[in-house]
Amino acid sequence: MGSTILSFKNVRKAFGGVYALSGVSFDVEKGECLALVGENGAGKSTLMKILSGVWPAGSYEGEVVFEGRVLSHKNPMDAREAGISIIHQELCLFPQLSVAENLFLSEAYPYEGKASSRLASRVRWRTLYEHAEALMNDLGFDIPVRALVKDLSVAERQLVEVARAFHQNATLLVLDEPTSALSQAEVERLFDVLRRMKGKLTFIYISHKLEEVFALCDRILVLRDGQSVGMLKTAETNTEEVIRHMVGRPLKLAQKEVSLKEGAPIL
Repeated sequence: MGSTILSFKNVRKAFGGVYALSGVSFDVEKGECLALVGENGAGKSTLMKILSGVWPAGSYEGEVVFEGRVLSHKNPMDAREAGISIIHQELCLFPQLSVAENLFLSEAYPYEGKASSRLASRVRWRTLYEHAEALMNDLGFDIPVRALVKDLSVAERQLVEVARAFHQNATLLVLDEPTSALSQAEVERLFDVLRRMKGKLTFIYISHKLEEVFALCDRILVLRDGQSVGMLKTAETNTEEVIRHMVGRPLKLAQKEVSLKEGAPIL
């Protein structure tokens, strides 16, 4: 860590006159894992859509600077080509294709014969599988590349997404609630992989599970009502302080309010 890879500078995004993001500013350091937390409606999804190119440049105010350049994304493909990859809760894989085929979908498969006659040529499957195995071995992923994606566990499918992002030269990987469908053992496996890759990639980790945030992330960015209200170091804070930033009041008071709402009417 040390150099800044991503900066949001006074970013504002409105829908029908209502601001989903209102002057959000923060930096992400190269090589770190930054948690993005906040209650529903805090602005996390809007921020991610700006970063991923779903909301293109010109549809929001302020600047987003990535690796020293102001983003001018027109669509998600521009974001991927810039080195930004998003792993959504709904994974973007083709279940009826093999792991190897999914890894290299964004590029031409190796063919026999000349490029001009590919329609009549055959895919060099052996070469494709060898390339896929080399990639998985480099990353330390023990996943059979000939297996169909539909036969993999959810955790293994997520690792395929991570491997594909790495192969596509992503330098920033955003993970959106990646453990929502995982067992505890699968969570630990995913975290082991992410810890090993922190020196190679920068991560933004979006989650409601604060125990995971503290186990994995270096810093925590808190959004509330479309604003960035705190940037906390995980080694110097605690769950109660994070929740206080998220809800705008101390944890005990928030718990008391929930208890009153769920209990009998006060006369």
